Amino acid sequence: MSTTLDNSSAQVHQQPAGTGGGGGAADVEMTNAAPVPRLDPSPWDIFSEAKAHLDIQWERREALIKKSREITRESKKTIVSLQRFNSSQRYREIKFATAARNKVQKMFTEISSVLHSPPEFHKFARDIRPGIQEFLESASFLHYFESGTLLSFEQAADLMRPTGLVLTPEDYLFGVLDLGGELMRYATTSATKRELQVVTAACRFLQRYFHETLAVSPCNEYREFVKKREVLEQSVFKVEQLCYHLTVQGDEYLSLDSVGAGEGHGGGDM
Repeated sequence: MSTTLDNSSAQVHQQPAGTGGGGGAADVEMTNAAPVPRLDPSPWDIFSEAKAHLDIQWERREALIKKSREITRESKKTIVSLQRFNSSQRYREIKFATAARNKVQKMFTEISSVLHSPPEFHKFARDIRPGIQEFLESASFLHYFESGTLLSFEQAADLMRPTGLVLTPEDYLFGVLDLGGELMRYATTSATKRELQVVTAACRFLQRYFHETLAVSPCNEYREFVKKREVLEQSVFKVEQLCYHLTVQGDEYLSLDSVGAGEGHGGGDM
């Protein structure tokens, strides 16, 4: 009885071994089989994909540059209209300039619809920066006529917030620095009308503005800031000269008037 059990158990143990041996032969056959061809794209297709991607990016960049130029053009129109600012029609002039500013804000909204995320804004920032800076120049010029003060960064950011675009400190600074040239031209026009009070107010504003910019020590990365500050300094000097000439001429006119009045009085006595 024990012998029979031993033989049967041996047979039971040998059967899995035989089965395992058959599986090993199958594995060898699968290993030696021909490789199945993969459906990977050709390595040359990467250039076609890159071309399609770059074409899309180029079209978007061209659209943004075109819109930025339109914004620049509209902002310049606002500045030109403010250069002819008539204090007797102050309400009408400011209302017209405000409407023009709101129109430009809507144009910025169209740009924002093209940029789907903040990284894309920074990617195309160089293409739309001229429009942003020109808009801030016109907005700061309008703000000066409204309040006689400088448009702050927070106020500028509030103007840009409805557009969905991000205002960087660099764009703000480079935009409002151009205000000096526009104020100098406005002061020159006012000087031809002998509006000493207007010229004096512009002169004091520019002097304070230039003094505050001296606190900034830009690195080589912002050489444009240094150039714009030099232009601002030249504008300050020109407006100071206007104030000087108007003051001297005013004193001369007063002296001539007093002399003429004295001569007339003396002639009456004779």
